[in-house]
Amino acid sequence: MKILSALILVGAVWGGYQMVAEHRAAHALREVLVSSDVNGFVDVPPPVNQHLDTIYVVAAQNCPHAAAQQADRLAKQLGAQGVPVERISHVSFDPRQVDRAAMSRLTVVMNGPLPLVFVHGRVASNPELNQVVEEYYRSGSTRTPR
Repeated sequence: MKILSALILVGAVWGGYQMVAEHRAAHALREVLVSSDVNGFVDVPPPVNQHLDTIYVVAAQNCPHAAAQQADRLAKQLGAQGVPVERISHVSFDPRQVDRAAMSRLTVVMNGPLPLVFVHGRVASNPELNQVVEEYYRSGSTRTPR
């Protein structure tokens, strides 16, 4: 009987923990979505060594998974439109530029579906081609659309 009571107690504690964790994750996601622009991009510190007028498409490289294949297609489509793009597998940030709010936004977006796309100090998780192109020109590209 004590084992059954202990199992019930452990199950209740675990369930409570999961509810709190899901609530926090949902709250963080809502906060990021509210701060996103019309194309779904949110402000983040620029990745280290990112060229200002280049789009970065981030996902594992040389990988058969759908997200990596989507990243390859997106980078190829952007390049075909004359948009400067780099297909990369990771990004890093200067910790001096990442405050608590930026870290929260980065965490939510980086836990979303890949690829991640960085445009002019903003990032989106798995955006459509038209969203990326519109964001690129809307947010301050020095180039003109084709």
